[in-house]
Amino acid sequence: MELHETLMYTYNIFASDTHLQIFILVESEPDQPNHYTFSLSMKIGQVERALCTPVTMKLSVDPRKLDFVVFIFPPTTSIPTGCLYHLRTWLRTGGVDHCMFDEQELWFGKDPDLRAIADASFARLLNATQDVSIYSCMVGRAHVSFILRWTRVEPGTYALSLDYEAGGAGRTLFDNYQLRLYCDPQSVSFVIYTIPISSSPPGASHHLRVWLRTPHSLSSELSTPTSDAYLYQRLWKSDDFKIGASLAFESVHQITLATPGPSGPPVWMSESGSGFGFGFGDEVDEPPGFDPMATLMLTAMEGMGTVATMTPTTPTTGLGLGLGTALTPNRKVFPLAAPNVNVSGDGATADDR
Repeated sequence: MELHETLMYTYNIFASDTHLQIFILVESEPDQPNHYTFSLSMKIGQVERALCTPVTMKLSVDPRKLDFVVFIFPPTTSIPTGCLYHLRTWLRTGGVDHCMFDEQELWFGKDPDLRAIADASFARLLNATQDVSIYSCMVGRAHVSFILRWTRVEPGTYALSLDYEAGGAGRTLFDNYQLRLYCDPQSVSFVIYTIPISSSPPGASHHLRVWLRTPHSLSSELSTPTSDAYLYQRLWKSDDFKIGASLAFESVHQITLATPGPSGPPVWMSESGSGFGFGFGDEVDEPPGFDPMATLMLTAMEGMGTVATMTPTTPTTGLGLGLGTALTPNRKVFPLAAPNVNVSGDGATADDR
């Protein structure tokens, strides 16, 4: 097996009373000579997370001597104010600039005024353990529980998942959101809120926002500790969260409501399901004349900015069989996986909230 080389470039930005570290990971592709994969991550306080999609490029220059231009700039307005930035990362080689990463939604800050968001409904923490946090919120007059779960991937790295449950039913909103923690998971808390969207029927659609926060006193040595202060960063959003209680579907214009069948749904079972959860030919308690396939067929989501300064150290190189470079002593470096999202959202806007 060929040796796997990993380099890490570190850049620093200070904005919104917050110190950001931007890490650019450069990994050689073992099966493609001179090809390298670039990954971007950001560390605020004691939490690091991935940004953007990794990019693979062919290099004819020394990967140990790369020059990047990293900067952020705010839009004209944002709610809450002073929290939204656009991030750009360019690679400069031989006098030519290549755009590597383009992040439109970078929300962060120290103690942002989230309560100033009009019509927001904030979730309340009900219970928290080392691995699970449960929040409760009123959404469209429905009592909704949001369940956040930590799963340890390896030392210092955790996968976060978010589920919701309401009225005895629920589903996963995202999972495998990998975060690198430089603190105990119990030091991390969340702010979850929803904002109603005009919909038909009323109360059916909502913005959903999930922010992560850590105590400012746990942040790096470049930040001045302040009591009762927190560093916030928005992890995830959905603009298509649809739920509500006792929705008036009959008020929808020109609606035609279906009527249920005269009896409950038929039930059939099989030892080994095929296709859609049943195996033809071995059904149990099958109604007379019931044809599963026939029934199935019938019922068939730039202006002025802040430029990052590079940490005055030589990029760290790690040689080994995919081991990578230590971020801190005894800790490996590897790209953080993007979350698996099950509810759609859209792009950033200045008053995105």
